[in-house]
Amino acid sequence: MQHKAINSFEFSSIMDSSFAFENFPHIGVCVSGGPDSIALLFLASQWIKKKKGKITAIHFNHNLRKESTNESHFVKNFSNKLDISCKILDWAGPKPKTKIMELAREERYQSIINYCLRYKIVHLMTAHHSDDVLETYLMRLRRSYTTLGLSSIPKIKYHDSLQIIRPLINCQKTRLIDTCISNGLDFVNDKSNKNLKFERVRIRNEISKYSFTKLLSIRNKIKKKILENTNVEKNITSFFLQNIEFLEYGLFRINKNEFLKLTESLRTEILKKILTTCSGKIFPPRSNSLFFFQKKIKIVKNFFYTIHSCCLEIDEKNISFFRESSFTHKRMFAGIIIKKNQLGFWDDRFKIFSKKKEIVCEVINEKNWLLQKNEFFSKKNELKLSFKILKTLPLIYFGKKKLIPFLSSKSVLKNCGIEMLFSPAIPLTKKNFFKY
Repeated sequence: MQHKAINSFEFSSIMDSSFAFENFPHIGVCVSGGPDSIALLFLASQWIKKKKGKITAIHFNHNLRKESTNESHFVKNFSNKLDISCKILDWAGPKPKTKIMELAREERYQSIINYCLRYKIVHLMTAHHSDDVLETYLMRLRRSYTTLGLSSIPKIKYHDSLQIIRPLINCQKTRLIDTCISNGLDFVNDKSNKNLKFERVRIRNEISKYSFTKLLSIRNKIKKKILENTNVEKNITSFFLQNIEFLEYGLFRINKNEFLKLTESLRTEILKKILTTCSGKIFPPRSNSLFFFQKKIKIVKNFFYTIHSCCLEIDEKNISFFRESSFTHKRMFAGIIIKKNQLGFWDDRFKIFSKKKEIVCEVINEKNWLLQKNEFFSKKNELKLSFKILKTLPLIYFGKKKLIPFLSSKSVLKNCGIEMLFSPAIPLTKKNFFKY
């Protein structure tokens, strides 16, 4: 079978018919150095000239392989040849010994998203293609994912003010390789793509043996599943509109009785969405991890439960969700410094902005809270918080002043020029309106 390279005219048609941009757009492009992302950056570099905009190539160095530094240099040099600025992000520090691929993926996505938000990049391109969709579908199918999980990879995804777009999602990988070859573009061959210890590599090898008829059948199932999921999303959105309460410091509360009236599959999807948003993570918990919770909630009226870095408090009327503070402390143990007029991120869940001066944020624990407690409770606070939730928030040093968002009065925070907004990686629903 012959494969055809993607030319600039076809790419421009995809971009102009599928996505919306402001005048003179600034686009971030995720570039690993492989043929997929090299083809994307090359095609995008031609398209952006017509729009009189600019591109920033973003490469994430996991520092997991000895070749990774050379690959970073390759991406930087290739970007320079296209007259495109390039930002290299590094995964610094010790690496986990288990779930390395999952955690590396989370770290990559979170770092890139944070970079885009910090530098006001509102469009981010990734080089996902139709083979990725097929592989992800089969991987999730074998893990017993429920309905929404089987949607695989969407063409457009929104995170806060960031539009994540995948213009090559309907193109096969062979076309991207041909695009590189026909234009004389070098690319990186990642050896881990042949390592059978990784599930995706095993799935990819298996797919290569499928007949054309079997592949077509699977792709048709994916299309059908996406249509089914549209209805599921509508039902979830309807439930949220009527039965959920959100408090700005990161607490979600739903009506337990209305929740229990739903089917088990719909309850599972609702729990996944809330837990993903509440935790600040990129990926949801697996369905089987929610099985025991759903079983227990039918029997026990009042109890406390932890799952997916979140705490759940269940009483006779409600289910309340909030971040488990031990995970906040683990992630933010060193605190953060936010410079004047720069955006900072707390625990992958909150954006913090300081208009007047540099601020220092540190975790709240039993030790420092004892020193600050009387100072805060000697004032008339607009809001009382449980200590479980308080420990997920930062203690902010504004010069000699000490502030805690949502506990300190809003007028004091405003006078200090400090804003803190709940802004997790994945919003609660996909029904978001994108604004320029």
